[in-house]
This record gives sequence, structure tokens and C-alpha cells, in this order.
Amino acid sequence: MSKRFKWLGFLSSLAVIVSLTLVGLTTGVKAAAPSRAHTAAAKASAKTGAVASRCKTRNKSTGTIKFSDWQFPDTFSGYTGGNLAVSALNTNLIFDSLTSYNNKVKLIPDVLTTIPSVKNGGIQNGGKTIVLHVKKGIQWSNGAAITSKDINFAFKINSDPLTGPACAGSCDAIARIDTPDNYTAILHMKRVYAPAVPYALPGLWPVKWAGAWNNNPHVAAQKLMDASFNFESKSFPTNGPYQVSEFVKDDRVVFSPMKYYSILSCGPKVKTIIFAFYSDKNAMIAAAASKQTDLTQDYTVADLTQLNGHKSAYKVYSDPGFFFEHLEMNEDPTFQGKPNPLSDAKVRLAIALAFDKVGMIRSALGVSAAVAKSIIAWTPLVNTPKLHQPFADTKLLGQWDPITKKYRNDTGSASAVADAKKLLAQTSYAGGFTLQLFTTSGNPVRAAQLGVLAENLKKIGITASPNFVPASKFFGGWDQGGTLDHGDFQLADFAYIGLPDPDQLRANLLAKYCDRRQTVHALVNQNDSCIQSATMDTAMKKASASFDNAVRQKYYNQMQVEINQKAYWIPLYSRPSISTVDSHLINFKNNPTQLGQTWNTWEWAFKS
Repeated sequence: MSKRFKWLGFLSSLAVIVSLTLVGLTTGVKAAAPSRAHTAAAKASAKTGAVASRCKTRNKSTGTIKFSDWQFPDTFSGYTGGNLAVSALNTNLIFDSLTSYNNKVKLIPDVLTTIPSVKNGGIQNGGKTIVLHVKKGIQWSNGAAITSKDINFAFKINSDPLTGPACAGSCDAIARIDTPDNYTAILHMKRVYAPAVPYALPGLWPVKWAGAWNNNPHVAAQKLMDASFNFESKSFPTNGPYQVSEFVKDDRVVFSPMKYYSILSCGPKVKTIIFAFYSDKNAMIAAAASKQTDLTQDYTVADLTQLNGHKSAYKVYSDPGFFFEHLEMNEDPTFQGKPNPLSDAKVRLAIALAFDKVGMIRSALGVSAAVAKSIIAWTPLVNTPKLHQPFADTKLLGQWDPITKKYRNDTGSASAVADAKKLLAQTSYAGGFTLQLFTTSGNPVRAAQLGVLAENLKKIGITASPNFVPASKFFGGWDQGGTLDHGDFQLADFAYIGLPDPDQLRANLLAKYCDRRQTVHALVNQNDSCIQSATMDTAMKKASASFDNAVRQKYYNQMQVEINQKAYWIPLYSRPSISTVDSHLINFKNNPTQLGQTWNTWEWAFKS
């Protein structure tokens, strides 16, 4: 999805690491685990290899469902890639997390039996102890029982420096995990971390996997960091409703039912699910209109007119979502061996003030001024009439102008441009400079956005040079020479998919997560701008350390103000979650966090 989508914060339903990613994050949905009442039974089943199923009767799977995107997954591994949202949408078929978000943005138990809370006794000692309970009778794709030991094993893997460590900023808040029985995991926290559920849950991996590891987390870390351990066949450890039965790069991925699945349903209901790749959006829409594919996504508001022209072929879902389009500035002192103008906050602010955001939204998305104003963003937290993200600063309704010392929502106007010129005059770049703009290739909306920006910047003497990079390269990890990771950009246009709690942004904003400044390169390092702000670091730390919403609001407001007043990012607009679904796919639910386990694939069914 070009949307890109780095999964906010971190990731992953596949690695089931955590956050969102946020992405994991939304996958970031870090999970927890169950209890040990059946030790004897567990030992007995371990000897025989049999696991008592939760289901007396299993669903009968029938039919074939196709879903599509105009980008192909970069990888199914959350440790070596998986930066594209389309990757998450594929891997959600093969992995279940400890928790998940439903289409109402409610956190629900997945592998867990319940969501830990103070009320139900799952969160104790003021947040220093978290008790997780795992469902009984659920299995990995080799038939082995999923137990609380798998949660502790995942914690050890993700704490291994070889993985980054993947726990950085999330499950590193855990001091240790006790597993008093096979279905209970007790997390002893180093510190109070308010969004620990789900953001600090470490996920789960089988303690043993034939030919890969045997109760050795470091060996498992080595294997998971190997790009060839890619989950592109049935030989890999998975626990979701489906398994990959065929993988043809840049063409298709075929999924078949995982015969042991019983976590959220008694087996999948669709016999075959195929991810069918289309090289461009128009071809995908044409395929949906002719019912060659049943489910499509990765659209913007600009596509709604064309999509609505085929309503007889499918249903169009367009729901508010945690989708955040923005411009990201590279704040490195140098770029391509020369001083980088964007390392100066006054230059960044001049760009933000000169940029006519309302005009850009209207032009690129083809919407009215009223619609543009309803979705325009001044903070990375969604704040629209239809969706208000927790802790969004509702008073932050403009771009900070240090000349007038006010927030203004008329960026790009004559007076805003005049102030932008005054700011540039206070820097070494009063005469202007050339600015390298980057975004993903094959995306007309992004190209239009950069076109408007380039025209706006001419007014303050900046010559913008647009660059279009394939998504696999643009969002690639360090070893893949990723444009963002390596800082091979000055200003980048892309989007994030997020989750409700703002803490998901820590790996995108905090100083220590700038990958190009690290010795060990890991996907958890998502601070592509390389922001180095003590104010930001302190605000995010204090916000996550309190269960008092007033305290959290105070510090998250500081974070949002810091981004705006230093123009580390230029928020553009909030995007809806848009999908098309034809009559063959029933039980589908569109999701505002549309990542990983947010798709209800365990409920999908085929109707002839």
C-alpha cells in the first residue's frame, strides 16, 4: 500500500512483536498469555503430540476469494522488512496476535482469553504487574500447543540485541516474565507504562520449531533475522487461519486453511484465498468492476468518484481511519555531502508556511474546500469531525508562525509567504536553494501533491526537484538500502497507519530510533527524520508513564506542539479506510486501523 506505510511505531502481526507499528504496532498488538492449571495434561499431550482442540465441530471451507493491491508485499517477516501495509494485510491471514483491534477500534483478546485491566485483576500493583491468560487448546501450524512459554520465548527473542532489539521502546519495559503454568504469563514491569496493553506485549513464538530452533532464543533470533526465513510456504511457524501454499513474486500469493486453527473461529470458512497483484490502481479498479477480484484497498478520497462508478459490482466502504498523510523532513546536518538546509528549523517553518495545504488537498484529491478543511491536519493525531484520536490537541488548528507568534490556517497566503521569506532571510539560505523531494512511484496523488508543493516553494526561492522511488526501495530496511532509513531524501511524502494511543509514535519521533545513527540496524528504528529533540523525548516518556489522562493529555500536547513549532513534520490530512467488496465475500468488516490482525479474516466466508 503505498500508503506506505511504515507500520506506525513498529510492527507486527507476523513477528507479533509490537509497536505499529505500530504498527505495530497493530500489529503491534502485543500479546499476552494464559495459565498453568493443566500442567499434567500439557505434559501428557506433549508426549503424544496431541492437543485437545477447543472446537467440537469445525467449519467446512468452500470457495475462492481474491483480494488485491497495486503493490506487492516486500516480505512476510516482521524482522527483515514488512514496511508496506500490503505486507501486513497478507500476513494477517497467517498470524494471530495476543490482542487485536476490531472494526470499532476496541481492543479485543485474540490469543488471550481477556484483555488485562485493573477491574478484572489483570493489571496489578499500579501497573507494575500484568497477568495474561492464554486460550487453551489452540495450536501452532505444526499442531503443537500454544502456551504461555511461547510468550516468554518471544520476549527473550525480541530482547536479543541481534533483533535490534525488537523490544526497544515497547516490551523492554518488562523486567521478566514468569509462567506459573502453561496458560498464565505474569509480566513484571521495570516501570509503569500506561499503554503496555497492547504496546508492550512481546508477542509469541513457539519454543521449538523443527529445523530452526530448540528452546534457544538467540538461535531463534538468528533464524528470524535471516531474510530467507520468509514465511512464504507452510514450513514456517504460523498460528493464523491460513497458510501460504504458493508464492509467486510480483504476481500472486495463494493461502489455504491452517488445519489446526481454532483461536477466533473453529477453522476458516474459505477454502482458498488468493492475493492477486495489479501493477496500477486503474487496472485493479477495472478488475474489481468485472469481478475478477473480490476485495481491493489502498485508495484515497481522490479515487472515490471512480470507485462509485461501479457500485453495481461491489460495495464501497469509506470509513474514518487512523491514516495520516504527511511530509517528513530530513534533519541531518548534511545531505549528499553538503550542508542540509532542513537542519535549520527556520527553513522548515518557512516551507510549512509557504505551502498552501488547503489548495493542495483540493487539487490532489479533487475535493471541495469544505471537505479539504474537514480533513486537513496540523498534528499527527487524527482530529476530524468524524474521528477524534485520544489525546489529540483540539486547539492546535494551524501552523506556527514565529514572525506573528500565532498559529495560522492560511498557509500559502500572501502574508504567510511574506513571513516565510522573512524566516529564510534569517538563515544562510535567503537566496534560495534546491530541495530534493521524494515519494513512491506509480502514485498520481502523491505526484500531484509534490507538484503543488514545488509550485508553492518557488514563491520563496526554493527550487524543488521531485524524485519517485519504488515502494520496496523507498520503505526498505537498512540492508535493502531503504531511502528513508538511510536518510537519502530531504523531504518525503508518505503516510502512516496508526492505532489509537499516541505512544505508537515513539519509534518515529524519539532520538534513539534514528537507524542511520545506530550500530545495530533494526526495523524498530523508524525515526526517519532523525529528530533530536529533548523536549519530544521527555514529553513522550512522561505521557506513557502515567495512567492519569490529564497528565497524558498535557505531555502529548507538548509533543504535538513541538512537531508543529519546529516543523519536524508537515501534517497534510487524515485519510479514510477505503475498500471495495463484492457479493462473494461475506462477513468482511472494514477497519480504521487496517493492519495485520485488524482484518477479520477468521470470519470471512464465501458466497457463490
